[in-house]
Amino acid sequence: MVHSTDLMNSAADNIRVLAASMVERAKSGHPGGAMGGADFINVLYSEFLRFDPDHATWRCRDRFYLDPGHMSPMLYAQLALIGNYSIDDLKSFRQWGSPTPGHPERCPERGIENTSGPLGQGHTYAVGAAIAAKALYARTGNPGFNEEKIYGSTPAKVEKVLRGFQAVDRNFGVILSGRKGIGKSLFARQLAVRAKDYNLPLILVSCYYPGIADFLSSIQQE
Repeated sequence: MVHSTDLMNSAADNIRVLAASMVERAKSGHPGGAMGGADFINVLYSEFLRFDPDHATWRCRDRFYLDPGHMSPMLYAQLALIGNYSIDDLKSFRQWGSPTPGHPERCPERGIENTSGPLGQGHTYAVGAAIAAKALYARTGNPGFNEEKIYGSTPAKVEKVLRGFQAVDRNFGVILSGRKGIGKSLFARQLAVRAKDYNLPLILVSCYYPGIADFLSSIQQE
């Protein structure tokens, strides 16, 4: 662990509050996923991603690709904490002409690596980016392309197929409707089936710090 648990939890809580406030102010959007992913994206940006806040388009930066576009408040809030968005930008969430649309639109200068709309679009971009990075390393020998990491939001980690690509999903057992507990059981069954179909390992970890940090450290060392 690089930071204290109290500090990391406080930062994640700030992301949650900002995400909820953006949706409430706009009277439109999806706060649940954004609030649920706050811990993960906070750990990722605080302790793992290599990037230069003063040079956002640095070619050898690590990249984060958001899959479900409706979780954009989470990403905007995190990027605001590193100075890429202002509070006024967040206040204009989902407004016409706003730099913070309901579904992110690619803007590497602000830290948005991909336009994300339909579910699944983001991790498709992430896989393509990982393939491109390996191809560039093979052609140029630039170690930066071999060392950079691509993070996406998908069902299982697939670094055995593409080294340097990590996929993570989270489950809080909550769905919009249905009897209590059904969300967790449905998600678990679907995830297990998909992992088996892909012939990939399925690893369950804590959704909070330091469990997330321990998990990301372990897959980086494999």
